[in-house]
Amino acid sequence: MVLKVRFFLGAVLTHTSLAYANANSFSLDEDSIPTIAPVAALDTSALQKDADLFLSVFVNQYPSRDLIRIKTDGQGQFSISGTDLRALRLKIDASVSDTQWVSLKELPWLNYTYDLANQTLSLNVPLTYLTRYAVELGTPKADTSQLDSQSFNANIFNYNFYQNYSRDKKYSSLNGQLMINQSWGSLSHQFLYNNEEKTTQFNEKFVRLSTTWRYVDPIQIRSYTLGDFVSNSAQWNTSVRLLGLQWASAYEQRSDLVTTASPEFSGSATLPSTLDLYVNQQKIYSGSIPSGPFDVKTLPFISGNQVTLVTTDINGQQVVSTKPYYTSVKILQKGIKQFSVDLGTPRFNYALRSNDYASQLLFSSSSIRYGLTPQITVDGGVEASSNGLLNLGMGATRNVFDRGILSVDLAASQYRGKQGTLASTALELNVSSKLNMNFSLLNSFDGYFNLARVSDHYYATHYANTNELSSIDTTSSAKQVFRLGANYQFTPSTGMYAGYNSVVTPNSRYKQATLNLATSINQRWGVFFSAYQDLINRKSYGAYLTLRYTPKSSPLNVSTMAGLDNGNVSKQLDIASASTQSLGSLGWGVTASQNQATQGGSGYLNYVDRYAYLSARYSHSNDLKQLGLSASGSLVFAENRFFATNQVGDGYALVTNAGPKTKIINGGVSLGETDAKGRFFIPDLTPYRTHTIYANPQDLPLDWRIDSTEKKLATGYKKGAHIDFGARKVISAIVHLVNSSHVDLGAGYIVTINGKEQSVLGYGGEVFVDGLLEHNTVVVDLLDHGQCKAQFDYHGKASGIEKIGPFVCQ
Repeated sequence: MVLKVRFFLGAVLTHTSLAYANANSFSLDEDSIPTIAPVAALDTSALQKDADLFLSVFVNQYPSRDLIRIKTDGQGQFSISGTDLRALRLKIDASVSDTQWVSLKELPWLNYTYDLANQTLSLNVPLTYLTRYAVELGTPKADTSQLDSQSFNANIFNYNFYQNYSRDKKYSSLNGQLMINQSWGSLSHQFLYNNEEKTTQFNEKFVRLSTTWRYVDPIQIRSYTLGDFVSNSAQWNTSVRLLGLQWASAYEQRSDLVTTASPEFSGSATLPSTLDLYVNQQKIYSGSIPSGPFDVKTLPFISGNQVTLVTTDINGQQVVSTKPYYTSVKILQKGIKQFSVDLGTPRFNYALRSNDYASQLLFSSSSIRYGLTPQITVDGGVEASSNGLLNLGMGATRNVFDRGILSVDLAASQYRGKQGTLASTALELNVSSKLNMNFSLLNSFDGYFNLARVSDHYYATHYANTNELSSIDTTSSAKQVFRLGANYQFTPSTGMYAGYNSVVTPNSRYKQATLNLATSINQRWGVFFSAYQDLINRKSYGAYLTLRYTPKSSPLNVSTMAGLDNGNVSKQLDIASASTQSLGSLGWGVTASQNQATQGGSGYLNYVDRYAYLSARYSHSNDLKQLGLSASGSLVFAENRFFATNQVGDGYALVTNAGPKTKIINGGVSLGETDAKGRFFIPDLTPYRTHTIYANPQDLPLDWRIDSTEKKLATGYKKGAHIDFGARKVISAIVHLVNSSHVDLGAGYIVTINGKEQSVLGYGGEVFVDGLLEHNTVVVDLLDHGQCKAQFDYHGKASGIEKIGPFVCQ
């Protein structure tokens, strides 16, 4: 037989006409092919009146992510809202509001085609009328809107305990931190206890290190501190310890926010293309881009490299561009403002005395850094004291052609009739792909003072019994600091660094040259060489040669070192297991050393437990032998329960309802097992980062069910988050159902248990039922025969699965 098969092209509507293609046909001589009825004509009557369409929109052949709402009128014209046009990257007048509808005929540079059969609208847009497409490579910001609802209060005690034994004495030490973390902030108290007999004037066994309250506002990115803290000085000055108040930006706590200016690379694609991004010939990104101009933003933080962009369009044509790439934490993104306002009284003898404050002195400082442009960051700072200091400074840092950065700082001070100035400059330069150089010079003139130097002067007059500041040699009193260094990479596995450092203080001069060489012969062998020469005291010099070996089939690190330090020859051999911090891991190492005066050795064992990090170390040097035992961890009271865990960091989480003995996993690393009630405390999470926590149900008993095995969460600074996996113990049984004639119900019917759970009836009228209650109702959908219902009570065993019934369903 001869079959007539007709093919119809879909109706196509343009902004000028609605056209139909003629039907074409041909014949097939195939008796086995059934007759196909002609396709009905497409109904286009809807286009002759007002209507709302939801279409896939293509801009220069690149599809939109979502369906776009489009209005049509009786004349067949199409209108799109301002917000959707901007989302499609079309340049429209700024006066057009997001809710205003724009007729496509009002855009003379635009051509469009409507495909009724495929429900698509294709826009042909000149590239000059497309806004720039942003390729974001950075980590998305954490959602802070749910942090308060997820957080819980916790009392935390972090500890580091150390016990030492030797032939002549033994002593204990404890470094502790007590934290009370609430919605109103975090109250922290740190202390140090050491019962070793002291031979100095500082013989306190118990020393308070700090007491601080801090609140971080993640929305405004501000932190408020009351108590002990370290001031945030401008980069040309030196920080001091204060007791008082601090108001500052909180970018350090918001680690999900990138403040460093990242170079943006731009390009343009005539057609939809694939973009490949390479840093030092290593691909770090691949993705599709639409036609038109595009910007690559938030590149990885790697300095001194070259970036290669490769665009490949849908026709296979490639465009390759290579540019230098240099970033530094000294250059902020445009508009980023980092600041700190500090007010307090200075502290002395930290970690030696608990409350050694200069109560008659008041220090204040303010500093600010602002990203003026993506290439320029400006700085400013003011410092003052109640005994007469006034210090003003300003500076600027600039990106130099994406090859490096140049910074210049100037400051002036007045203190007790003395006036002084400070000038500093620094340069980091990527000369080539192999050579990097750095240079810095700081000079202070006349009687330059800042808060750190005023603090040193106070210490000299009240503790050192002298009025001469020059008798206290500190970095804050340096008159000149000069540094010069160069790093050259011969091959990817061989590099060299040469450096020169000079520090001139009122009391001394220090000049030193250093040289470092490193090479990897292969994956198992490496050689390191370092040397230094004091250029003031020519007799002070040293050189060290280290050979490293990593066996191929053993997780060991072996290294041997020979050194010469001021004429003293030393040798050392180290053998250690590969470093790991995974739960249950055991680390060990042994060392043997010898020089002209001593001969000795040491060994250690480390064990990572869920509840603490344990370590033991034994050492001997000539006749001195020592044994040290240490433990570090945390005790937590949260949700009316105590937890013992490893040290708690800035963020943490409490897992509940995960089922007994369930493995908790974060980032592919097993953190441990839940307790008998399905609870687990995760001690260390990075705040404001999205974490994915898994509960492995592999070892759950058969009578347990879990709602979800994956949860995403973010914690606040010094705050925790709840994770509820919804695991629960269910009573299950195999229920036997029969009809009113006591005949087994047929297989395949849908069964609803207690109005919630659903299951499928199996052969022999049996169905597996989860979540049995004391009183139960089962409804069976019999399709054309309606429904039947069975009710029964169950008081069986709470674990295991048994067969019950038969029960009549009618």
